[in-house]
Amino acid sequence: MERAISQRVKDAVANIVLADMEEHFPQGFLFGPVDVEGAESMDGEPYILVTIVYDGDLTKLDSARMLGQVGCIRPKLANEGIEEFPVTFFSLKSAW
Repeated sequence: MERAISQRVKDAVANIVLADMEEHFPQGFLFGPVDVEGAESMDGEPYILVTIVYDGDLTKLDSARMLGQVGCIRPKLANEGIEEFPVTFFSLKSAW
């Protein structure tokens, strides 16, 4: 279920995610836009749904690092006062 979040939160999450992607992934990949939406689980827990649009060959990305990305950005989000758990998805630009 979708829930409203402020533009400040959307911008902060998108900026943190983009900075992390650009820092940890090889050149030759373009990331963005990052779509950020508020969501709520079936049991009422709020979370942030993050879709990371990219352009590049996915086989060249480190899948372990992609999976661990949430753990890397959570402390940065907490520093911005954003406590909701981020759930990330990757979407190839041509499919987005």
